[in-house]
Amino acid sequence: NGLVKSQINLGFSEDAAKTLENVLAEQPGNKEIYYLLSDCYLDMNNPSEAERVISQLLQHEPADYLKLLNLTEVYLKNNDLESAVRILLVTSEQLLVNGKAEELTKWLNEILARNPEQIDALRMSVRVASWQRDPQDLKDALERLAEVARANNSVDDERYALSQLVIVAPQETQNAQRLQEIITEYGYVEVEPIDATITGQGLF
Repeated sequence: NGLVKSQINLGFSEDAAKTLENVLAEQPGNKEIYYLLSDCYLDMNNPSEAERVISQLLQHEPADYLKLLNLTEVYLKNNDLESAVRILLVTSEQLLVNGKAEELTKWLNEILARNPEQIDALRMSVRVASWQRDPQDLKDALERLAEVARANNSVDDERYALSQLVIVAPQETQNAQRLQEIITEYGYVEVEPIDATITGQGLF
């Protein structure tokens, strides 16, 4: 541990990684080695290798899922929003179940600040609002999803968002009108209402 951290601090992360890979080959169940090795690759700005190592770690220690958030941070530093969202998708359920909705929201907001039309991040925002049972946040998230989905011709997402808005905000009749247009044009059968999802069972 001391040797590796010294190498990292001196700028020799690549050498440290090689050392750790050799140790890991001999001690494949050593949790500390996975941690150190992933830190080496993150320090080297090599998130793909770090992801490989963290994935192996989680096979041994699923409870260490928070290590994935280090990957999210590096992917965002590299402006790789797709990979950052992909990692959040993997860990979002565990974050919610373990009371870390605010942590998930923080990352989603950063992604959406860079790309307000990132559809997967918008879907997760709806999921978080549903989990937290906040009607106003849910309405706002659904409206954003519906707007972006319509602009990008993502009919399924728009239809879903509108079908939930009809329940959440029945007084806003334009949602029902637009939903009916989609159903008529594409021949959809209306989806189930959001009642079950408000209980925290999830939207998607």
